[in-house]
Amino acid sequence: YLMYGELKKAKIDFDAAVKLSNDEAQYLAERGNYFSKIGEIENAQSDFNKALKKDSNLRITYHYISENYIRWK
Repeated sequence: YLMYGELKKAKIDFDAAVKLSNDEAQYLAERGNYFSKIGEIENAQSDFNKALKKDSNLRITYHYISENYIRWK
């Protein structure tokens, strides 16, 4: 949904994925990316930090953190 600009549906899906996966790092990183794209920087950083605590080797999290920095610096 995020790719198609359907932000409300994307948020619902990301929240459900995080909840159902018991805060899996991949889904936290993806939701963090969603927050970054809509300008909710604090929520994005929070999800990125949670994702890194769960799995510090998940490369996509670092990618999204870099995009977040470039997008909002």
